[in-house]
Amino acid sequence: MGNVAENTLTQLPNVRVGTMVQVSSLNGEIRFFTPLVGIHGRDVIVAHLPSTGELKRTYRFMDDPLKWYQTFFKVKHHMVLRLVHKGVAYAFETSVVDVVGGNSHLLILRYPEQVFLRELRKEPRFPCSLMTQLPCGSVKIDGLVKDISQGGCQVRLESTVVSRYLKELKEARELIEFDVFFPQIDAFSRLWGHVVSVIPVEERLRLGLVFKGEHTAVNEYLDTLHLY
Repeated sequence: MGNVAENTLTQLPNVRVGTMVQVSSLNGEIRFFTPLVGIHGRDVIVAHLPSTGELKRTYRFMDDPLKWYQTFFKVKHHMVLRLVHKGVAYAFETSVVDVVGGNSHLLILRYPEQVFLRELRKEPRFPCSLMTQLPCGSVKIDGLVKDISQGGCQVRLESTVVSRYLKELKEARELIEFDVFFPQIDAFSRLWGHVVSVIPVEERLRLGLVFKGEHTAVNEYLDTLHLY
């Protein structure tokens, strides 16, 4: 992750509910993702509290997840929280104010005194494996998005049957609509773009697409990748 500037703030940006945040121990050995529930003024930050089962599935080496859980989420325990919002990465130290169980499962964290921010450069394409459906004449065909950036993506198709049709779309510079499944929203999102390359590779097709305009689902997915 590159940067053009690094500064500090005393206030967090107005991020939306559901934004994925990374919570980690101070030494960075334990890290997990959880959705943001809300920020209340400059008092507390509220996030979803993962269950012991969720953490055990992520960290299989835990001999006693309940004991670790009780230690990590005890009041005043310090940790680091990171999030990405509109192309800027924010990081700060915080501590546990309270833990709410029952039906809510909320982690209440102290509002930070100092927030470090880092502006991100335009990123190269990230490798991925996202399901997609593309229109080919009167039917839709399944494919996989193998890498993605804010500006476009590469799609792999299992068959070369539609090669001629896609090459015609490329030559005509026609705008096409296609659907990509994004894990952060657990749903397909409609994208728009132009075909810029159609390359046969061992009875498969490698398709290059350039997005038309900005797509919220793409930006949110890339923001999540920046947290790793």
